[in-house]
Amino acid sequence: MLLSDVVADYFQLTAQIKVSGENAAAEFAFHGRVDVPKFQGCSLSLGGPTPANVWRYDAGSPAVSVPGKAAIVPGQWVECRIESHGRDVAISLGGQPAFHLNDTPAGRNGFALYLRGGGAELRMKDVKLEITPH
Repeated sequence: MLLSDVVADYFQLTAQIKVSGENAAAEFAFHGRVDVPKFQGCSLSLGGPTPANVWRYDAGSPAVSVPGKAAIVPGQWVECRIESHGRDVAISLGGQPAFHLNDTPAGRNGFALYLRGGGAELRMKDVKLEITPH
């Protein structure tokens, strides 16, 4: 796990992302509280045996998978854009709308990366984070 000290409510994050390796999967926690013992928030999951999805981690409830609308080809670069307006989040993958989340479980947000799988590798380039004053 790689954890950032950056915290933001209103932001736009863009990056080129590639996940590769045998059954490799990466989760990018983009909307979450890392100051509580059990993570609360949302993460974008790419790679592995399932299509791209978002996991919602609400306090006191099991994680819930939110299926996406965009297919990701393993081992290839994909453009990812996450726009957060407080607890309202829109995600596009490959230039196509993939998720729209209302009332996400976290307030102020931290960022973290998780990687798993045999020979798993996550690459990110052209990363740009714009924090919007609100």
